[in-house]
Amino acid sequence: MKRDKLKELAKSLYINGMQTQREIAERTGVSLPTINRWSQKGKWKELRVGKIVSKEESLKRIYNQINALTDEIDSREKRYPTASESDTLNKLAATINKLENDDNSPAMTYQVFTKFTSWLGSRSESKEDQEFLLQVLDSTKEYLNEILN
Repeated sequence: MKRDKLKELAKSLYINGMQTQREIAERTGVSLPTINRWSQKGKWKELRVGKIVSKEESLKRIYNQINALTDEIDSREKRYPTASESDTLNKLAATINKLENDDNSPAMTYQVFTKFTSWLGSRSESKEDQEFLLQVLDSTKEYLNEILN
C-alpha cells in the first residue's frame, strides 16, 4: 500500500476507530514514531475530539448504549430492569433530551462552523474565494475561543 494511503488509513482508524497510535502502528505496519508524527502534523487529536463531541455521534453512542441495555434486559427470564438499570435508562434518556434541545452549546457551534467552512471550501474556486474562506476561518476560531473562555 502506498504511503499516502497508509497515512489516510491510520488517520481514519485514529479518528473513527478510537484506536491508540500503538494499535494503529501494529495494524498498518508503520512505525510508532511515524504514526505519532503524522498525528501531530495532521492534528488528529483535535479531529477526533470534534467527532466525539458532535451531537450526532453523541446521540448515536447513547442510542447504542440504550439498545445494548435493553437487549440485556430482554434476554432474561424476567424482563424487568433492575433499579440501577432503570436509573441508567432514565439518565440516558435525559441526556438525549438535553442534546436534542441544546442547539447553542459550544460543541454544536463548532460542528455547525465546521460543516459551514467545509461547504464554503468546496465552492471556493477563485483566489478571492479562498482568501474569503481564510478570513471566515480566522473569525470562526476567534469566535469559538471567545465563547469557550
